[in-house]
Amino acid sequence: MNRLVAAGLRLLFGIALTAGLLVYLGYTRAQAQGLAMGVDVRLLGLSVPDLALRAVGSVLPMVLVVAVLGVACVLLDRLVRSAVAGMDQARRRRLRWAPALASVVAVAVPGAVYLSQNHWLPTSYVLYPWLIGLATLLVAYAVVVGGLLRGTAEPPPGLRLMTALALCGCLFWAAGNLARQEGRHLASEFWNGRGVTTVTVFSTDRLYLSGVQVTDLDMLSGHPRDGGAFRYRYENLRLVDHLGGRYFLLAEGSGLIVLSEARGLRFEFVTSQD
Repeated sequence: MNRLVAAGLRLLFGIALTAGLLVYLGYTRAQAQGLAMGVDVRLLGLSVPDLALRAVGSVLPMVLVVAVLGVACVLLDRLVRSAVAGMDQARRRRLRWAPALASVVAVAVPGAVYLSQNHWLPTSYVLYPWLIGLATLLVAYAVVVGGLLRGTAEPPPGLRLMTALALCGCLFWAAGNLARQEGRHLASEFWNGRGVTTVTVFSTDRLYLSGVQVTDLDMLSGHPRDGGAFRYRYENLRLVDHLGGRYFLLAEGSGLIVLSEARGLRFEFVTSQD
C-alpha cells in the first residue's frame, strides 16, 4: 500500500509540474512577445487553458529530456552501487577523491559557460540553467557516492528534498529563458511579415482608427453606395490574436486595435506563406 501511495504521489507531482511548466512558459512567452510588439498581453484576456495549449510544443521536448535523463540516472545509480559493492576496502580508499573531483568539474562547466556566454548567445541563454541543474544533481550524487565509498549511511532525506527543489527551480528557469527567446522571435517574425495573417476590414460606418490606412469606397467609385453597404476599407492590419469573438489587430504606427464580430463589419484574411 505504501508503494502505491508513493507511486501515486510521484505521478501527481509529475502532472502538477508539467501543468505548471505549461502555464508558466505560455504566459512568459506571450508577455515577451507582447513587450517586443508594444502590446500589453493582459489586454488579450488569455485564459489558463489558452496559455497551456500554446506551450505544449515547447514543453513536450523539455519533459522528454527530463524523462530520458531520469531513466539514465536510475540506471547509472544501479551500476555505480553494484560496482562499489564489488570493491575491496583498498580500492574504495583510492577512489574517495573521485566524488570531490566530479563536484569540481560539475561546478566548473557552468562557470565556464557563464564567462564565455557572450560569444555564443542565444544558445548559452537557454543552455545555462540546464547546466546549473545538471551540476546540482552531480554534486548531490557525489555526496551519495562518497558515502558509499566510505561505507557510511545514506545521506539525509533533506539532501534529496533540497536537490529536487533546486532541480525544479532550474527547470522553470530554463523554461522562462526559452519562453522569452521564443516570444522575441515570434515578435520579430510578426513585424517581418513571415507567417503573418494580414487583415482587411470593411465597415458600413467610419471606425476612426488612428494610424491605419482607410479608403472611402464611395469616393473611390464616384457614387454613393446603397444603405447598409460597406463604405470604408481599412488595410495593412496584422492579426495578433482572435479570442472570445474579438479580433486583436496591429498596424505600424498604431496601438492595439480590438474589433468585435458585429454587424456592419467584414474581415478578409490573407496569410503569408514565407
